[in-house]
Amino acid sequence: DADRFEQHVAFFRRHMRPIGLQDVINAARGGPSLPRRALLLTFDDGDRSLIDVVMPTLREHGLPGVAFVIPGLLDSATPFWWDEVEDLVRAGGHPRRFEGRRPGELVSILKGLPTGERVRVIDELRRSSPVSPTPTPQLARRDLVSLEGTGVEIGNHTHSHVSLARSSHREAVDEIVRAHDLLTTALGHPPRAFAYPNGDWDPRAEEVLRGVGY
Repeated sequence: DADRFEQHVAFFRRHMRPIGLQDVINAARGGPSLPRRALLLTFDDGDRSLIDVVMPTLREHGLPGVAFVIPGLLDSATPFWWDEVEDLVRAGGHPRRFEGRRPGELVSILKGLPTGERVRVIDELRRSSPVSPTPTPQLARRDLVSLEGTGVEIGNHTHSHVSLARSSHREAVDEIVRAHDLLTTALGHPPRAFAYPNGDWDPRAEEVLRGVGY
């Protein structure tokens, strides 16, 4: 919501010390400490409101930010999988194993399943639903360049938003590296920051991330 976001940003400017990603990197590497009430604005997943709401508001106030996007959805109308699940359940889709679950409840369950099992449940939902999911216009690759041009740096959020802690090692490597390569091509430089989907940290993924240069 544009008006609500404007109110939040005004509050941040009055009461916090907005900083950029480079300030965090410098502090983590032993450079200058962060100021009191330091605040790094981050945005997960890559909703179109980054272009329509976030970018003009932050540009007006001169604030930086970081957007962690899902490159597997760029230039598409594919909905976020959790939105698709809720739409399909409301439309009458029903996976046999989780019959009768409410839309939000099923999303929470699926976030805790191994990646392959989650994909199979969503496929069953699609087959059993009488309607197709609602198309959702996603960010385009050119939008990422526009965002960075106004101070919103782009970060890696895996290729398709999987829980790396619930993925095989091969799946984790593929999700991180494919996303990294796609973003590097779209931006013209490698992304510097990574955010774990759902906050599901994983030591195997940490090793992969270090190897790619995060």
